[in-house]
Amino acid sequence: MKKPIVVAAAAAALWSAPAVAADISAKAPVYKAPAVVMPAAYRWSGFYVGANLGYGWGDQAIERSTTVVLPPGMFPTSLASDPRGVLGGIQAGYNYQSGPAVFGVETDIAYADISRSGTFAGSFAGTNFSAAGEQKLDWFGTLRGRIGYLPSDRWLVYATGGLAYGHGKSSTSSVVNAGIGCGFFFGCGAGSASGWLAGWTAGAGLEWAFADRWRAKAEYLYYDLGSLSYSYPDTFPGAGSYSASTNFRGNIFRLGVNYAFN
Repeated sequence: MKKPIVVAAAAAALWSAPAVAADISAKAPVYKAPAVVMPAAYRWSGFYVGANLGYGWGDQAIERSTTVVLPPGMFPTSLASDPRGVLGGIQAGYNYQSGPAVFGVETDIAYADISRSGTFAGSFAGTNFSAAGEQKLDWFGTLRGRIGYLPSDRWLVYATGGLAYGHGKSSTSSVVNAGIGCGFFFGCGAGSASGWLAGWTAGAGLEWAFADRWRAKAEYLYYDLGSLSYSYPDTFPGAGSYSASTNFRGNIFRLGVNYAFN
């Protein structure tokens, strides 16, 4: 009697097993992988301000001429060549980004010490001659357009150009001494000029957005501000006069950091 009951119970268990398994499968939780959040691409549009520090150099000299009659080899036609020195200042600008292209405008002003001084001395038949000159660019600024390309969202390669301006100084002096001071046969003379100059600049640079609002840059500029010219008479009456001219042009390499408001 017990054997048929056991068989019946086993059959019932086998019959219900698929239904139970289906019910367990239907109610089991489905695993979902967490969504991957991609960081937003860096945007270059907006205003920024910053500071820079650099080095400037040129190959020009103070070019001189005279109507004073002097012994051969006793008048240097150029003095104080190859000015160089440091500069540092602040900048501000605005960028507009369109895809991988960036367009902008930037202005900057820097205190500079791009300068050179030089002297010359000689003698002829007991007459000594000396000359001295100094040139200096002590302020430098620009107003430039920029156009750049983004090889990646945080690197900007750009070309730039526009207005350049600065404050320059130039001075020279000449002394001819025949043994009893200036004014005997030949005299002495000294002249100078200073003022604000305007010209042009062009160059290129690389900028890196190393943080959400901070960027570092390296930049090269060539500039040409024109020249300062002046003349002055010899102190010996009727001896003639001296003239001098200094071109203010050269190269600048600088590093900077910007804070962006975008």
